[in-house]
Amino acid sequence: MAIVKVWITDDCTACNLCVDTCPEVFELPDDKAEVIAGADFNAFEDEIIEAAEACPVEAIKYTEVDGEDDDPQDEEDWGDDEDFDDEDFDDEEFEDEEFDDGDYDDDYDDR
Repeated sequence: MAIVKVWITDDCTACNLCVDTCPEVFELPDDKAEVIAGADFNAFEDEIIEAAEACPVEAIKYTEVDGEDDDPQDEEDWGDDEDFDDEDFDDEEFEDEEFDDGDYDDDYDDR
């Protein structure tokens, strides 16, 4: 798994626990903890999870994704040609159906 997003909700009480746990990701500039811009979530994944689990008001949230590339354009995800059975495709269904291209509303084209 990989953490791709970390945020602090408005429930934060500024207890500083997250900063103590992972100062590379969290800071406390004011009355609410913040995630440091550009922080490397992957390098501190365990610490982020630890801070989120230890937060007394559960104000630390994060999004994890599977570490694999889930890009639908990845050819490996397309399946094999043998998965497609031409016999299942009924091309007769798409043969010339009755279509009258001259039967349209003339008023629609009055621009």
